[in-house]
Amino acid sequence: MRGDSKLARRAVVAGLAGGLGLGVMAAPAGATPGQTQTFNLHGSEAYDQSVIDFLPIDAPPGISLPSTCWFPSNDAFMAVSGNMILHETTNKTGDWFTSTFTGDAAVYPIVFASPGVPQLDANDNDVVDTSGTPAATGHMTIWDGGADNNQNGVHHATLHFNGTDSSGNPVSMFGHFQFAMNAAGTPTGMVASLSC
Repeated sequence: MRGDSKLARRAVVAGLAGGLGLGVMAAPAGATPGQTQTFNLHGSEAYDQSVIDFLPIDAPPGISLPSTCWFPSNDAFMAVSGNMILHETTNKTGDWFTSTFTGDAAVYPIVFASPGVPQLDANDNDVVDTSGTPAATGHMTIWDGGADNNQNGVHHATLHFNGTDSSGNPVSMFGHFQFAMNAAGTPTGMVASLSC
């Protein structure tokens, strides 16, 4: 099972590419309005603080993994060691944040509570099973951020991974995603690309 998180992971982008729940980056459990917070994690402190899945339950309509993609559909990228920074500002009208992770990552299976629905820990983070050999290991970089206020919201992320699968074959993934929504949370625009 996944290690203990020092911070509650945060859904940064509500579902990307076929379920790219990119969205699971390190963050405080919730900032107090009128507060600005910055968190820096280094080396093993970043373990399990960034997890990116591709589950259909997280995906906006019409977005999916390419059929030829090497990535196992019920697995997730998980930060193992590296550098992460999160900056978040909140006030009475909204929340703004940016987050970056770069470092070592591994691909592990997600634990499911029921078919298609991931098991969640006490912080509502997907549980990842790290007891076996990872499907792939390598270097991952994620840049993401969002702005939500009482009028609208936008979330964006870029994912880059280069590594090898468990047989030693080279694998990679690159994705760029941006979603906009109105005050009711209804999507008003989407740009998404993903290549494996």
